[in-house]
Amino acid sequence: MLLTSGAPLLLVGLWREWDGLCRPLRDPAKALTWVRGFRLLMIGLALAGSGAGWLLDQTWLIVLSLAIGGEEMLESSIMHFALTAGAIYSLPSGAKFQTYDGNPGVERSFSICSTCAFACTRRK
Repeated sequence: MLLTSGAPLLLVGLWREWDGLCRPLRDPAKALTWVRGFRLLMIGLALAGSGAGWLLDQTWLIVLSLAIGGEEMLESSIMHFALTAGAIYSLPSGAKFQTYDGNPGVERSFSICSTCAFACTRRK
C-alpha cells in the first residue's frame, strides 16, 4: 500500500519539479513550482522507501526513509512559506537602510526592491 501510493506521488513530484526548472528565469512562479514539486517528490520517496522497507522487512530503511523525508519536508515547507506567506511580512519595495562601516566620508545605502537586494556606495 505504501509503495503503491508513494510511486505516483514521486512521479507527479518529478513532473512538477521539471516544470519548475523549464520555466523562464524571470517567471515569478518558477521557484514556487519547483518547491511544490520537490515537496511532493520527498513525500513520494518517503512513502515508497518505507513501503519497500516494510516489504523487505528492513527496519533501518523505514526509519531512514521517514527521517530524511520528514527533514526535507520541514525544509521545503519553510521555503514554501518564504515564497508565499513570507511576502506579507517583508519590507515594502524601495525601503532604504543607512549603515556606517567605519570609513570616513563613505556612506552605504542598502535598497531592497521586490526582486533583489543591492548595495551602492557613494562619496559625500
